[in-house]
Amino acid sequence: MNKNYVEDFATILRLQRYAKSSIKTYTSHLSYFLKLSAKFQPEDITQKQLEDFVIWLVEKKKVGSSYQKAMISTIVKFYKETFQRTVNLKHLYPQRSENKLPKFLTKKEVKKILDSTSNIKHKAILTTIYSCGLRLGELLELKISDIKTDQNILLIRQSKGNKDRVVMLSSKLVELLREYYKIYNPTKYLFEGPENKKYPSAVCNR
Repeated sequence: MNKNYVEDFATILRLQRYAKSSIKTYTSHLSYFLKLSAKFQPEDITQKQLEDFVIWLVEKKKVGSSYQKAMISTIVKFYKETFQRTVNLKHLYPQRSENKLPKFLTKKEVKKILDSTSNIKHKAILTTIYSCGLRLGELLELKISDIKTDQNILLIRQSKGNKDRVVMLSSKLVELLREYYKIYNPTKYLFEGPENKKYPSAVCNR
């Protein structure tokens, strides 16, 4: 496998301002595709061979629908950006499942969870996620400097779509965070792991 294909593809994605997580996903899938297709030059692989590869993933490797979609998107974009070649694999996208409303916890259920949490750090984490509507990845990236207690706002930097946003902080959450800060004394990130180090990104994938 020519590793330059993966590196060059990653460079293109960075220039197009893709998020780091998206670049990691794209390059991981591309590496796997190129590894399994190593006996061919990528530019010589036919439409039929690409289709057979996706079908093999689904029928033999039993990959999930999300992986199937991600691999198809990776192949299509790779050929478009690297060889200016249009690959049509839309017919191999998994059939859309019935749309169902997501299940949410009620306010009463959330309150019960928070009230039963005795560890103040855990309570601060859960309350911040719930109150501010954060993803776990966004929470782990929060820095102490992102909290503006004089304005009761929280800055969320480089969230989904690489966009910054601002959320309001309730007075109760501000008091909880102050109490947490006095006990744990984080140095840079709002919520830190052992030895005041940033939690690894792998935490998001658990």
